[in-house]
Amino acid sequence: MEVKDWSYEAFPEFCREIAESRRVPTTGEEMGVEILRDVAYATRGDVELHLQILLPANRELTRARQAIKAMGAKIRAASFPCLVYVQGSAWQKQKCTRDLPQLAQLARRGVVVAVVEYRDSSMASHPAQVEDALAAVRFMIAHAKEYDVAAKKIVLGGNSSGGHTAMFACITPDEKGELLPANVRGVIDWYGAVSLMHEDGYPTTENNLTAESPEGKLMGGVDLRKHPELRRIGSFTEQIDEETPLPPALIVHGTKDRMVNCELSAELHERLLELGHASQLVLVEGADHGGTEFFSEELVDIYERFIRTCTSH
Repeated sequence: MEVKDWSYEAFPEFCREIAESRRVPTTGEEMGVEILRDVAYATRGDVELHLQILLPANRELTRARQAIKAMGAKIRAASFPCLVYVQGSAWQKQKCTRDLPQLAQLARRGVVVAVVEYRDSSMASHPAQVEDALAAVRFMIAHAKEYDVAAKKIVLGGNSSGGHTAMFACITPDEKGELLPANVRGVIDWYGAVSLMHEDGYPTTENNLTAESPEGKLMGGVDLRKHPELRRIGSFTEQIDEETPLPPALIVHGTKDRMVNCELSAELHERLLELGHASQLVLVEGADHGGTEFFSEELVDIYERFIRTCTSH
């Protein structure tokens, strides 16, 4: 065969009949996932923060992206909704690759997923993590074409402490003093640590609300039992009212969560409805604090439907 710079269209397909072989037809539209590791989105002092980005991929998208990159053009190969996902960690050092295999199920369905690394509580106290999530949203909007994102179709999400961060990001002004509901069309809270008001909010945390607890470190290394005002500041449910501009919320929690009491999500859902905000609550029967059961086919259907509904207008 002649050695040259073959185009895909011109390259001759292998057609020889082989005994005891099987040919499987393809269309080029079979969906997979491309991962972009450690994409820097912000610098805080000497700390560089990163995103792990999952891109929907198939044969045609991959070829288009390669061509666009070769041309140096600033255009999209496609235009997908985007989930900006804050990885939970009890506000401590994150493992930002932990949920990528599960989140890839959404990417395969045509949702760009950007997993956010934030400054942990040993570096900075609340609301630094929220500021980082907002910076990640701004980055994905600014680089929408580069990552095949529809800039006005952003959904925020997060699990555990990341759920706390994601919910707060919906009500916290960014560095320009602006709120983000115009770009953030929805928020998904997976078993979020959204309130510090409950004495039994974290059933397996022996040092609950002390200065050494995850929530105590988040709020500056203080004994929250002596600072009810800080507990309110760090509790999303205490920071909203009827006038708060909130996007629709999807709240997901396991009914046997030993780390974050399911009551926190139930209370959040009831509070949102009471104030006239849009909220859906999904209780995952028998589920603990996270796990593969949160990405069953039925639940991924629910997440995808929520994202597409929120970003459809």
